[in-house]
Amino acid sequence: MLLMDYFLRLLPGLIVVVAIYLLVPQEITVLKIFVLIFGFIFMQDAMTPLNAWVIGVNGNVLWLRFIEDALILITIGLLSLLVTLLICFSNRYLTPNFIWFKTNSKSRSLFIGTLVALLIAIIFMLTYLFIPIQDRGGEVALHLLLSLLILALFGNILEEVLFRGFFQNYL
Repeated sequence: MLLMDYFLRLLPGLIVVVAIYLLVPQEITVLKIFVLIFGFIFMQDAMTPLNAWVIGVNGNVLWLRFIEDALILITIGLLSLLVTLLICFSNRYLTPNFIWFKTNSKSRSLFIGTLVALLIAIIFMLTYLFIPIQDRGGEVALHLLLSLLILALFGNILEEVLFRGFFQNYL
């Protein structure tokens, strides 16, 4: 039911975003990029009134919790991946500028990226170590970890393509 509500909420706005995108000439690249970014923000924000995610504050602690339905989380993650592929396929003139790996060594780039991600995770874990779990939005069910990972990875791929792929390379 929530997925249908999400789709119905998105449909009118997505029709407008796609129509504007198709009407903008390819030569006005920056406007096409902004329309795509607006569509991304719109897709994210449509989740809020459906309670697909909840943002809370407890004292000085900001927390975020997603809906506890693995199917919905995976579906939204896969939808993000599909949208990413469609955007990349339909904007091939922008994708040659993508820099996926900064060095010639892909394994070195992956190692450095993983190391930085772990460092950031450790900093957050140490920061939250002395804050009770209830003050951080409560526990996350273990059966949701894989679906949350899928949502996080595929949703962030879309964000990276739009902001660092298209927009940053355009600038």
